[in-house]
Amino acid sequence: NIPVSFYKFFVSLLAAIKIKRLGISVIGITGSYGKTSTKEFLSQILSLKYKVAKTPASVNTQLGIANLVLKKLNSSVDFFIAEIGAYKKGEIRNICRILKPKIGVITGLGNQHLELFGSLENLKSAKYELIESLPPDGIVILDHSAISLKKMAETARKKIENVYTIDVSREVKNIKVSKTSLEFDYLNKIKSHFKANLSGSQHLTNLILSIKTANLLGLDSRLLKKAVSKLT
Repeated sequence: NIPVSFYKFFVSLLAAIKIKRLGISVIGITGSYGKTSTKEFLSQILSLKYKVAKTPASVNTQLGIANLVLKKLNSSVDFFIAEIGAYKKGEIRNICRILKPKIGVITGLGNQHLELFGSLENLKSAKYELIESLPPDGIVILDHSAISLKKMAETARKKIENVYTIDVSREVKNIKVSKTSLEFDYLNKIKSHFKANLSGSQHLTNLILSIKTANLLGLDSRLLKKAVSKLT
């Protein structure tokens, strides 16, 4: 284990140095579920205006992310979207020490992986490590409709200046689902009608998280509608 631990430390250190040198804005995404979908949606939406890099497939561990940073990232990238997973407390914090994220997205908390963490409180504590790792002027986006995340938002506001929430049940209306499309009105500050080539309303929370994040990062309603219409 000693050679493996040394290699992991060395690769992580090199990746942290590179991230700092490049000055890339990092978006960290974590949660019990929905991480990969949110990452893919957000990447495609932001790509309409920015140069975006992301972790591939379900690469979300410390060593996997560090190796990706060393091999793939360059100075042309505006945003790096990292899906961050964890099998125990402390792992998200270690990944954030490499990435130094400025934006954190929490997709949701559920019973997945409870056998690894022992309790929902331990799971919440592990996911909160992403928020703890953000700078005071960072940005947090999470689902306010979930009771556990509502409490997390209240805690986050004591540390982070910019905490934003979504609530699909209150902010999304006129939902139309077909075999090939998903249409809805988003009535938050954006106030626009969206149509995506996605099947199923189960995509809504992840999609709204992505729309909200992209809007905060400079995409107006016109660009958002265009990006969502091109989602695959």
